Amino acid sequence: QVCLVLAPLLSRVSRIPPLLSRCVGFAGLSQPMVFSDVDDSMGLLNTNIGAEELEGFLRKGYLVIPSGVSPAVHQAIRDSAAEICGRGPQAAARLGDDVYGAIPELKEVLDSPPVREALRAVLGEGVLLHEHRHLHISSNLEQMWHKDSYWGFRKMRHHRPRWCMMLYYPQDTTLDMGPTHVLAGSQYWTIDSEHLQAGEDILSPDNGHVSMFVEGTPEEKAEQLLQAQDGLVHSRHRNLVEHVSLTVPAGSCVLMHYDLFHRAGCRTSDNAPLRCMLKFQFIRTTEPVPIESNSIATSGMEKSMLGPAPKEVEPILEDIRAWLQGRWLRERGSTKACSGLPGRRGIVEDVKFGPEAGEVERLAAAYRLGVQGPSALPALMKMLSRSEAEARAAVYGLMAVGPEAAASLMPLLTDPSPRMRSLSAFALGESARPSGEVLDRFAAALRAESAPEVECTLLQALSCFASRARALEDRDLCRRCIDLVLPACLPALRMYSLRGENACLVVLMAGGLLGDIGSEAVRALSDVAQYSDDRYMHGFAVEALRRHFASRAQRNEEQGVVASRVCEQDEMRMAMVDALPEVECKPRLGEASGCVLSGCTVDFTPMTG
Repeated sequence: QVCLVLAPLLSRVSRIPPLLSRCVGFAGLSQPMVFSDVDDSMGLLNTNIGAEELEGFLRKGYLVIPSGVSPAVHQAIRDSAAEICGRGPQAAARLGDDVYGAIPELKEVLDSPPVREALRAVLGEGVLLHEHRHLHISSNLEQMWHKDSYWGFRKMRHHRPRWCMMLYYPQDTTLDMGPTHVLAGSQYWTIDSEHLQAGEDILSPDNGHVSMFVEGTPEEKAEQLLQAQDGLVHSRHRNLVEHVSLTVPAGSCVLMHYDLFHRAGCRTSDNAPLRCMLKFQFIRTTEPVPIESNSIATSGMEKSMLGPAPKEVEPILEDIRAWLQGRWLRERGSTKACSGLPGRRGIVEDVKFGPEAGEVERLAAAYRLGVQGPSALPALMKMLSRSEAEARAAVYGLMAVGPEAAASLMPLLTDPSPRMRSLSAFALGESARPSGEVLDRFAAALRAESAPEVECTLLQALSCFASRARALEDRDLCRRCIDLVLPACLPALRMYSLRGENACLVVLMAGGLLGDIGSEAVRALSDVAQYSDDRYMHGFAVEALRRHFASRAQRNEEQGVVASRVCEQDEMRMAMVDALPEVECKPRLGEASGCVLSGCTVDFTPMTG
């Protein structure tokens, strides 16, 4: 029996429609990177996004996009934000994820052609607006450089663009307001963080004090922030990271790699205007396909007018370019198609990979090893069992090795060390050739896993694996992925069910753009959409259902059976969508979570952040 109801967000199909071919330009490095000028005759940006703009994003980690909508829209959003903040100092925090519905004009900004085209260029077809969003207002507090957590939790960070933030500024933003600051180019490097309670990666000054906020006189704050910045990369690599203040015109949207170090600045005085910023998150739901069928001109990224990338960054960029061009999927994923970096064969002995090396050297060495293929596996696997920093670099190198690393990684899915289990799952999710053998290893690991964060890493890796299987048109394997996680796709009765959220994400990714998820998944996700208290789980379920019924309606129309009983049922379900209530947004941090998988209930309290 097919479900009779969907969910209230199904009507958001128009939120991210097919993207138009308009877009971006790339400016200098010391100032925010922005789009080219507006074509007055068209009212739209006069250049298409291309290799140079995408390469700029990969190198610096962000782009500034003028939304191009009417100034009256930005004014209306400013007025609504002011009204919300006028309700009290905690009003924006209480509103939380509901800000999108509270300010309806935001949809016009996110639907603008420049914004949609930039999202498609970086995150591919089927980019999804995540249910987490927030209204941020500047204050007298100075934040420290940090990478955001995932709602208080930690996860392995993707260098390949799978998750982005969008920061929208409805007013002209000046230094005295306390703008957002970014460390351009910092998205690929980080610090040891396993000892931290919070999910954020937070830089610290020379005294080692870890805090999200900086205290002291303006001069003392500036010195601490500079020390923290210098602590990320060695002084000899200072040119790789640049402090940029996002002083942008009204209506600007900053598309930012999720793992770019950033911070909120403080207002220079009590009389300074408030800076309003609305944060959104977008995720990739499809794997890049070979360049022949990709409308984004990625093939010439490395030859752009930006000039050669720094040698320390080039190994990372080479891997990402190959992935974005779909070279990982050629020959149906049977072999790694990357040609490797020329002139770097036989360097296993001379790379800087030990504890004496810095983050930059370690990561570049790991990627240089990875492109050599299976010959690098002994060195990389050895590093995987060492310090946190060495293991972190090694896992990216193993990812760069490609499918050939799977045989070495699969046994680690049940290793006694939680770190080893998480890192091996991450690397397999990014690079393993979709096969029944790998999926069986994932299934066994999920059944045996007792650590909630490792379980989430396994599910996130499985979502990438399923997306790659869908790109390779392996429908049977995608259905097996769905069947594996379906027991966890139950309505969450608490606000934070990471297991349920990630399980629904697997179903979404395995179903692809057509929502090919099967009747059992339709029934399960319909219950989630109607009854779950977890807003993010609810959002993934609704999107999977939206895709399923939209493609089904299209097939029926093409077959000339629009008046059939099946189509009448589908139309009834679609009509019932708006009658269902929105999921109420409640505070998500510090609350316990539970979900049932294979008959076992696991409750845990998340870290705050």
